[in-house]
Amino acid sequence: MLFRTAGENISLAQIQSQIDILNQDFNAKNLDYGLVPAFFAGVKANIVITFVLDQVVRKAITKSSWGTRDAMKKANGGIASTSPTTKLNFWVCTIGGGILGYAQFPEGAS
Repeated sequence: MLFRTAGENISLAQIQSQIDILNQDFNAKNLDYGLVPAFFAGVKANIVITFVLDQVVRKAITKSSWGTRDAMKKANGGIASTSPTTKLNFWVCTIGGGILGYAQFPEGAS
């Protein structure tokens, strides 16, 4: 987690609540599971994946936004990934430009 202000330094409880929601979604226990559009009904499933919070790395920074070129994932200014072949890493930071988040495409470079 890269934060510039106290408000950006979200609590461990907030992080855990988001992991809980991921677990509900991946295990077909979310409240809107029955509302999946008919077009996707044939592929919705409980895929039996459970996410567990391993650690939170926090870093106070002076940068006001990071953009979408993965700078937050670099040890030079950001935070390098932890065991990327066995752990799912998330970076929480202000991206800027009205962008709320982005992800790596499955076929992209690791």
